[in-house]
Amino acid sequence: MSNYRDDAAHWEQFYRTHEFPRESSFARFVAGRLAMPTSLVELGCGGGQDSAFFAALGHHVVAMDRSAAGVDKARAKALTLKGGPIRFVVGDADDDAALASVFTDPDVREHGARPVALYVRFFLHAVPQATEDAILDAAQRDLDGGFTLAAEFRTDKDAALPKAEGVHFRRFIATQDFAARLRARGFAIEHLEEGFGLSPYEDEDPHLCRVIARAPARR
Repeated sequence: MSNYRDDAAHWEQFYRTHEFPRESSFARFVAGRLAMPTSLVELGCGGGQDSAFFAALGHHVVAMDRSAAGVDKARAKALTLKGGPIRFVVGDADDDAALASVFTDPDVREHGARPVALYVRFFLHAVPQATEDAILDAAQRDLDGGFTLAAEFRTDKDAALPKAEGVHFRRFIATQDFAARLRARGFAIEHLEEGFGLSPYEDEDPHLCRVIARAPARR
């Protein structure tokens, strides 16, 4: 396993050389569960294909990734959009100020006008658990009116399976452990599933978990 902090060069090269012209199956799954319009924060947005999809539907989107190459591609996609407003920023989820900047964005903070969602696809397994904890701490602090969490990640059952991409940091998350961490924070889990066939990629069919959960309002 590589070190998370050493992965920045991997992701810069990945987003320079890979194209994702359409949204993920998880984005389509989540879209059917969101009120219109929702203020949606995506962390680990990569090339922006899911963020662009949500904005095209009319949602208000703020998205962040630490890869400048990924965000450049995402911004290029945004120029072609018709739909809700969308903003991309380069930032690291390990940086509390960067998290606060997206969670307190004016388009996100209008709790009375729109519900809020935090969208993290193929991201939580790419960061250490301490970063996961910091993200949820910041979200529950700054999105104090409550929000919906939509997450898709690799499970512990995926650890020994072949991977389409090379060696980089991956954290394989036990589904029930993650669910327990959410419940300890007061989340109500609305949807929880794990298995194969959720998001095949090239020759890989990873074992994934999908979670939709509601964070309580702090007001």
